[in-house]
Amino acid sequence: MFRIYNSFALNSKQRFIRACLFGIPTAIGLGVGYGILSRFMPITFSIIYVGIGYVIGYVIQKYGRGVQPKFSYLAGGLALLSFILSDIVRYFGFNLGYNLLSQIIAIVSQVYLGSLYGLINLAFIAWGVIMAYNTARIV
Repeated sequence: MFRIYNSFALNSKQRFIRACLFGIPTAIGLGVGYGILSRFMPITFSIIYVGIGYVIGYVIQKYGRGVQPKFSYLAGGLALLSFILSDIVRYFGFNLGYNLLSQIIAIVSQVYLGSLYGLINLAFIAWGVIMAYNTARIV
């Protein structure tokens, strides 16, 4: 019998590496971009986190084309990284210094847990992570 091999097909490991190669710069770019944009705006639009999560999930789905849960985990983690990075850029600029962990703790304790609007912001962050998780793989 004749066997037809697709020599251009990627295996699961190669698709995951490709999803990482396209997903990581997308997450960093969107996080820094929204951080800079929100730094100069008088109000924040937390609904943008949902859109950022969707874009990250879509990029991982388009370039990774995976069906395993690891693609969804990657998208959720990158979305969370993007949201944290955008808040660090918004509140501290590019002066990260040595105390990155203390800056993240300050953002969580003062911004998110300090008021009702912070809790609503956390809800939109959770929605964005769920959106990235659900969009990232082909089901």
